Amino acid sequence: MAFLFVVFVAEDSEAATYNVDSLGGSDYTNITQAVENASAGDTINIASRNYFDAVDVDKRLTITGGNYGVSLNNLYDYCNGNDLIGYYNFDNSGTYVSDRLWCENNYGYLSGAVRTSGFTGDYSVDFDGDDDYLAIDHSSVYNVSKVSISAWINLDDNDTDSRVIFSNYQEGSTRHGYKILINSNAEFEFVFGFGSSSGSCGSDAEITEDNWTLVTATYDESSIK
Repeated sequence: MAFLFVVFVAEDSEAATYNVDSLGGSDYTNITQAVENASAGDTINIASRNYFDAVDVDKRLTITGGNYGVSLNNLYDYCNGNDLIGYYNFDNSGTYVSDRLWCENNYGYLSGAVRTSGFTGDYSVDFDGDDDYLAIDHSSVYNVSKVSISAWINLDDNDTDSRVIFSNYQEGSTRHGYKILINSNAEFEFVFGFGSSSGSCGSDAEITEDNWTLVTATYDESSIK
């Protein structure tokens, strides 16, 4: 008499769902990490951004791309419980500049500056360093005591002129607001003033010419970076 025993082994786990958004506020900021850390059967929701990943998918996954107006587990729900207050990627045309954070919509206008190709395709703006600027009407949403600011920049000439990248800074007996700039030493600098708290910090090295560089400044009421 022969017996045949068949044993089935099943993992006691449920499929997980992960969100990917290069702007943050999600489980991952790049697709590669999400794929590597996911298990077979999981779902990965990806916000519609610019990613620079070479992704090798070697397991069964559900990967979904989202866009504005698509829920994807609130992947774009920046207006409810998310700290992002402004996002400008220059992906429109003309002098009008959209705020891609739809609920705030603090749009602006270019003066003198022209659109050109750049780090993410054709979505960049060229300023002449003289009188070109982008103006955005002030909104109370920018009145914050903690802030992080990021920008992709490319310097044509690493000369001795100081160049402001972003600013709502106001000088006076009490300083208010914040700004990021390239100073006269071609170094990245962050200046802030929040009532009795004010200060600045700068990079240790010059910003390289003709090279796309991501600059980021952060102040959390106790430290400045």
